[in-house]
Amino acid sequence: MSGLTEREVADIAIAKKFLADHGYVVLREKSYRQAQERQRVAECYRRAAEEATESARRWARDCLAAERRIGERCMFLYGAARAAGCTEAELRGPNRMAADAKSGLAS
Repeated sequence: MSGLTEREVADIAIAKKFLADHGYVVLREKSYRQAQERQRVAECYRRAAEEATESARRWARDCLAAERRIGERCMFLYGAARAAGCTEAELRGPNRMAADAKSGLAS
């Protein structure tokens, strides 16, 4: 260590050992600041990951809710069309009716 006498270096070593024996860690200020910065960055990444996870959950809930509403609307319209006398073949559409006719499935 620069500028310290041998006695001061020995005193520092004795103090470090005493602290270590009692469960403490001695760091230089630079190392301490770097550790704090790493901790701050890790916390930012953790928060960002939690926010991204919650955002993905909200997005999935919204998409599933919209899909469910569309499905319910289609079921309602299908039921109304069947009640109005439409056949299943008519509700499948002209492309499907042509394919069914070719395969012998037309009703």
